[in-house]
Amino acid sequence: MNDIQRYYRCPYEHRLDRLSNTWRITPEECLDMAVRDAVTMADSMLFREGCTMGPDSGVSCFWDAWDRHLPDVHPVPEDSLGLIRFGERCVRNHYRMDRSCDGHMIASGISATVPLDGDHSVTVPIDVVHVSGHTAMVVNYRTDSGVRSSEELSGDMGMLLASKWVLSNISGCSRVCMVWVFLGTGVRVEAVPTVGSMVNALADASTTIRWIERYDDLLPTDIGHNLEQT
Repeated sequence: MNDIQRYYRCPYEHRLDRLSNTWRITPEECLDMAVRDAVTMADSMLFREGCTMGPDSGVSCFWDAWDRHLPDVHPVPEDSLGLIRFGERCVRNHYRMDRSCDGHMIASGISATVPLDGDHSVTVPIDVVHVSGHTAMVVNYRTDSGVRSSEELSGDMGMLLASKWVLSNISGCSRVCMVWVFLGTGVRVEAVPTVGSMVNALADASTTIRWIERYDDLLPTDIGHNLEQT
C-alpha cells in the first residue's frame, strides 16, 4: 500500500526511487513512522498483555523511533524541533483517548493481505480493530496537523481495502465503520463504507499496480554515452 501511496504522490519520484533501489522518506513521514511505532507498541501491550504504558514511556519510545528512522530522511530538516514536539503531543493525546465506546480490541498493528485481480495482492496496514456486536471499527491513526471531513476521508483507498479485508476475515462481522483518529488534536472522524466504494477501491488498486509494473520498463538506464566534448 505504501508503494501505491508514493506513486499517487509523485509518479516520477516513485520511479526514480525504484531505479535507485533506495527509498528515502520525508521529515513528515519520519514523524508519522515514529508516532506510529510508539502508539502501536502501547496498543499491542494493551491487547496482548492487558497492561498499559505511561505517557512518558510512550514519548520515550517515540524519541527512540525518531532516531531510528531519521537516517532515511532526505532532505534532512534544518530544524526538526517543531516536528518532534508535535510528535510528542500526538503520543500523549493517544493516552488521553476515551475508548469506552469502541467495544473490545481484537487486533493491533497488523498487515492485511488483500487479493486483487489476477495474481496481484496488496498489503494494507491496520492500526487497530475493535468489535462491538456485529460491527467492526477499523482505526487509522493520523499525524496530519489538521482535521479532514468524513466526506474527504471516505474515499481513502487504504481504509476501504482494510474494511473489505475485515468483512471477509472476521467471523460474525457484518458491518464495518472506518475511524480516523487525528492524534495531534484527538479528533475522531467516522464513515461507513458502501459495498460499491470497497469494490471500486479494489479495482483502483489493481489498475494502479498494473500501471506501476508497466512503467517499470520505461525507467531510465545507463547506456554508457560519453558526453565529453572531443
